[in-house]
Amino acid sequence: MYIIILLVVSHALAFTVGLNFLRILGTMKDPSCLTSKLHSYQVEANYPLGTWQREAYENLANILTAPDKIFPCIYGTKGYKANELDFFFLPSEDLDDLAVAKLAAKAILEYHKALKSRGRNISLVLICPPAESEKVGSVDHYHALFWSLLKRLRQLDPKPWSSTVPHDPLHRRWCMNFDGLEAFFAVLTPAHRARLSRSSPNFTMVYQPRKIFDVVFKDARYRESATKMVRALVDKYDAPLPHSPDISDYGEEGSTESRQYFLLDENVSSESPYVSLQTAAEEDPL
Repeated sequence: MYIIILLVVSHALAFTVGLNFLRILGTMKDPSCLTSKLHSYQVEANYPLGTWQREAYENLANILTAPDKIFPCIYGTKGYKANELDFFFLPSEDLDDLAVAKLAAKAILEYHKALKSRGRNISLVLICPPAESEKVGSVDHYHALFWSLLKRLRQLDPKPWSSTVPHDPLHRRWCMNFDGLEAFFAVLTPAHRARLSRSSPNFTMVYQPRKIFDVVFKDARYRESATKMVRALVDKYDAPLPHSPDISDYGEEGSTESRQYFLLDENVSSESPYVSLQTAAEEDPL
């Protein structure tokens, strides 16, 4: 179910914009110097219209609320109303750059500290600045950048790789883990054209601790019903492209989360460029 969620549910949760309250995380007068994750109201307060950050934020909000193309997830609406979204704006698309990766790691660590005070429909959205139109990379280019970030996160992780998670990205029980928490990612890029549920003007990574899915979908019958509903809605949203065959429940035989974080723009499986993140991290020392 985790995979289903992040194809659409997490995608929608990640694009939620709050209406109910402002949670102060600390702000700075110069928006270009902001280094903390921001709640939606803080984005509006710190980034005026015309800034790339505000435009990216508005684009994501429009994806969720577009009246002419309904985003296929009721959980997105719940997250919208509950104001359970955090944004973090990265300074570059170059996720292999150590300075950029350090900012992403800092945002995730800060996010983990606030989890107990958050609700159920939560997500952290890491957003990169827009590439110039003539410099937008291919889907494969963004796939490589995303895995570079995962490698950097392994290098920057303050805790060892979980003893309960296999190192092999092809293993059915593999998942990303950071700071001792298992996590799920959904990646959106400006290069995606057919798979609209993974398309965004900005290179965007939606991050969620997997344990929240155990809370939301703890009832097996509800999970099964939600799975069918979401897959049908995804098929309609991405038509004529059907949902990816790589989407499956976590741990299911023949599946792996490493192919689900970054879905390609066609129904061909993506592959991790590393035999293990630990090995990749050690072979490219900081």
